[in-house]
Amino acid sequence: MRAVPAAGLERSTDLARTFAPVEGAPAALMLLTGTGDGLWAIDADGYAWRSRDGAAWEQRDFVGQVEALSATGYDTAYAATADALYTLT
Repeated sequence: MRAVPAAGLERSTDLARTFAPVEGAPAALMLLTGTGDGLWAIDADGYAWRSRDGAAWEQRDFVGQVEALSATGYDTAYAATADALYTLT
């Protein structure tokens, strides 16, 4: 996957030869892959999102303006703001 500002999040299913926009994907400012099948994103409004495949996204918690994002997989990620550390599940 790659983030393209004009088109939003795009996904490839052919080893990055072509890309197509992902309907319903967050407007990701930060995108991260965890181990295994976990993808996590933080959108422009400060919400965390997760996905197993990059095609279907699930909105999770509001965290605000994130400075760092780390994930152990689909089940758990960590978001750091200037004031707090969030555990996302």
